[in-house]
Amino acid sequence: MAPPKGPIAAAVAVMLDVGVRYLSRQTGSLGGGTSEMARNVIGERILGFPREFAADRGVPFNEVKRNKS
Repeated sequence: MAPPKGPIAAAVAVMLDVGVRYLSRQTGSLGGGTSEMARNVIGERILGFPREFAADRGVPFNEVKRNKS
């Protein structure tokens, strides 16, 4: 079966392209918080902001509180 041709097929192709671009526009920021990590690095190293609070800073890994499962 041959793909459809003509002005309607072209309009459908444009609409599909717009839909794909709309659905994939957020995929760049889903990389595991990479934008947040970059903002933290810029804030801490370049702008001199203090680090975020971490309750487990300075605690050995085997003493870090965690959920019991």
